[in-house]
Amino acid sequence: MPIAELAVTAPLSPNGADKLAGEIHARIAAELFGLGATALRLFNVCGPRQDAASPCSGVIALFAARAAAGDTLEIFGDGGQTRDFVYVAEAFVAAMEDRLAPRKPQFETFNVCSGVGVSILELAETIGLIVTRTPELRFRSARKGDIRESVGDTERIRARLGVVADTLLEEGLAATIRSF
Repeated sequence: MPIAELAVTAPLSPNGADKLAGEIHARIAAELFGLGATALRLFNVCGPRQDAASPCSGVIALFAARAAAGDTLEIFGDGGQTRDFVYVAEAFVAAMEDRLAPRKPQFETFNVCSGVGVSILELAETIGLIVTRTPELRFRSARKGDIRESVGDTERIRARLGVVADTLLEEGLAATIRSF
C-alpha cells in the first residue's frame, strides 16, 4: 500500500477483470492505431446522483441510502477492511483537458483516489454522525474475492494532471446523503 498504477494487476472478481480488460483494449488501440486514451482507475467513489438500487452500487451509496432511511447496514467481514473513498468529478475534467492538449497519442492510466484508507466501520460511524443516528450494523460472512486493503497512490495523477482529492470524506458523504 498504496497501490500504484504500475503495480501488478491480478483481479479477483468479474468486476475487476472487466475493468482491466477495458484498459487493455484502450492501450492496444492507442498502440496499434495511434489513438490517445486515458484510463481512470476509480477507487470508491462518493457524490450525489449515485443509485443505491443499482447492482453496481458501491458501499457508500448503499450505506448512505440505508442510513438515511434508518435501515440496518450490512457489513461483509469484520469491517476492518480499508477502502479509499474519493469525490471524483475533478479527475474527469482534468483528464479530458489533458487529452485535448496537442501531443503524441498515447495511453495513460491514473488512479482516482484520495490516498487515505478508511475502514468500513469508520465509514458506517461517519455516516451515522451525518444522519445524526447510530446505524444498526449486521455482520455477514466476508465475500469471496474481497480484498482486505485498498488504498491508491495519488502521486501520478497529482504530478501529471494536477489533481488532488481535496474534498473531505465527510463533505462528499454529506452531499451524497443529501441527494437521497
